[in-house]
Amino acid sequence: MAGVLGTLAIALAAWIIVHSITGFFIRSLGQNLMRISSDLASRIDADEHAQIQRPSDMNSANYAKITRLLEDFQRATPDVVSAYTMRVAGESAALIVSPPVSAGATALKGDTLQRRDTVGIPYMAQPDIAMRSASAGIAAADRRFTTDRWGTWLTACAPLKRSEGTIDGIVCVDKDKKSATRDMVRVNTIAVILAFACALLLWAMLVVYVMKIAVSHQQRGSDMKKLLLLLVAVAVAVPALARADQCKEPEKASLKPGMKVVAQWQGDNWWLAKIASINKKGLFNVTYSDNTKGSNKKQDQVAYYIYDKSGTPPPCFKEGDKVVAQWKGDSWWKARITKIDGSNADITYSDGEKGKRKLTDMVRDPW
Repeated sequence: MAGVLGTLAIALAAWIIVHSITGFFIRSLGQNLMRISSDLASRIDADEHAQIQRPSDMNSANYAKITRLLEDFQRATPDVVSAYTMRVAGESAALIVSPPVSAGATALKGDTLQRRDTVGIPYMAQPDIAMRSASAGIAAADRRFTTDRWGTWLTACAPLKRSEGTIDGIVCVDKDKKSATRDMVRVNTIAVILAFACALLLWAMLVVYVMKIAVSHQQRGSDMKKLLLLLVAVAVAVPALARADQCKEPEKASLKPGMKVVAQWQGDNWWLAKIASINKKGLFNVTYSDNTKGSNKKQDQVAYYIYDKSGTPPPCFKEGDKVVAQWKGDSWWKARITKIDGSNADITYSDGEKGKRKLTDMVRDPW
């Protein structure tokens, strides 16, 4: 019995430690890339970047200056495999100073600028969460690797803010999965050693505890109950630890024109919309997905919708939370979560109707 419990304890401890350290490694790598992208954005003159609009501008001094800056920065920063700028518009994006045809600092040889794609060429994938967040004015990093025609990367982006305060585009930096995996293997090797050391210690303590139970016949029943309760507590804690690594509360974003939101329509009925403008009183004018206009919406009548189908982690919802959840199509209703089941939740809408929705198909009720 002790041997079985010891083996389970070792496996459980190893899984928890390796899983937690791997998640921490990816988050730390993303945070480092986000700092790098913000530093790079501060070096680029967004007003000069705004002058680059069409393919013929590739011959301009502004294009050459920014391209040179990106390549010099890439040579001096080993963590960056590719650096480039782009403009995001809704669900699509266009590359301005695209990544070099041959990615990686080792490909940047000599002083000759590397060959790049034409200005304005479409980015052949849906903008990821880091790109969308940066285009809204907030530097961000992806929590997962994404794949495009250049390879598989971890991406971080930062906004390019013009002197007048508007955002002209974004600058992004990439870390390739292959080199990140090598670093992760080294970290996980250390993690596994620590995990087994901790697990063996736990196993030894568990053996002593079980032997103590066997010797103490009078307290045997009571101690066995304690042991069972301990094992049940561990079994409950493991899914909670795993889920905590799969959800994240997004940073508070200042709402701006062009942002995708869920806005109140009438009563408890809300709709997907975009912010058209913000008046002097701080009230929001929105355009709903069916092109209907809404005006003078207060802060608690608009919720920032940052989630999509690209694997964005949802907020850490719990049972009893008030939310605004998708009902049908672009129509959303106020609801309350009654049960969490993995990435889904059972909800009860405000009119009493019950339903099941993905956690990414709901936002926190701003009221």
